[in-house]
Amino acid sequence: MLDFPSSPSDGQVYGGWIYQSGVWLQNSTATTPVWEKIAVVTPSNVASQNFTDLGAFRQLRCSGWLRPVTDGVTLILRTSKTNGASYDLGAADYNFIAIYASVGSVAAATATGTGINLNSGQNVGNALNYGIRTTIELAEFNQASPTKALIRSGFVSSSGVIAQSSIEGSQWAAAAIGVTNAFQILLSTAGNIAAGHLVLEGVRG
Repeated sequence: MLDFPSSPSDGQVYGGWIYQSGVWLQNSTATTPVWEKIAVVTPSNVASQNFTDLGAFRQLRCSGWLRPVTDGVTLILRTSKTNGASYDLGAADYNFIAIYASVGSVAAATATGTGINLNSGQNVGNALNYGIRTTIELAEFNQASPTKALIRSGFVSSSGVIAQSSIEGSQWAAAAIGVTNAFQILLSTAGNIAAGHLVLEGVRG
């Protein structure tokens, strides 16, 4: 519950609300950033889950779960400056560092690649009770500067090992950096996403 100022003046803005004629009203023009629900998707046996038409959003959050068709895989994220007509997939287009834990051990790794990993340290299994639960946060998305990603995931490997990882990544190669307006999630090798549920939210800017 918001703790509104006790003696507001007419036209005063507070936490996404505006004071007018003695009452507080929700203010669509307030400067406080507001998360908007952009899409809810349930991928089923698809090669990738693509999110396009995102040029109005500077910050994005994608959360949910996915299960691959192929057992023992890595899922990755790629960005696009052409609204999904093509995706940046050069050998060193992205750079990331991962901290991961499984079976009582914690380790770290850095890498460049054709995408930013959603999981690290262990692969993702395809059994019905396996798969990956993930939250992806993207910053500076529609800017000329590199898009940055923070990805937190929990998953179960093909051998039944429960693991989690925290990954910080960014567009890296000059060819990948630019005004990004779409991204996709897919397997790093051939194969489809069997099932899942993802919610995409964004803040304009």
